[in-house]
Amino acid sequence: MSQRRLLWQLFPAYLLITVIALFIIAGYLSRLLPRFYYNQVADDLHARARLIEQQILPMLGQLDLSGIDELSKTLGRSSSTRITVILPDGRVIADSDEEPENMENHVNRPD
Repeated sequence: MSQRRLLWQLFPAYLLITVIALFIIAGYLSRLLPRFYYNQVADDLHARARLIEQQILPMLGQLDLSGIDELSKTLGRSSSTRITVILPDGRVIADSDEEPENMENHVNRPD
């Protein structure tokens, strides 16, 4: 009987362990990465909203609706973000992509 080398005796077991470990890591990352991405996007949008809020609040106090709409269009273009300003009653007063007069009431929208 010819003796098998030690490498060929251990190789299948090590290969199996490596493949199982890779599948476990891939499964873990497939659950972790989407959640991480969602949190990053949410944090980014929250930061953008806080920056824009500081510019829009003084204009809201003066009820300068045309100024708010123009500011939202300017900031939307420069930040590649759609900006929509909605009053508590759901009325859209500014939007970076659309004309606010043509938009429906947003009072029942989840976003």
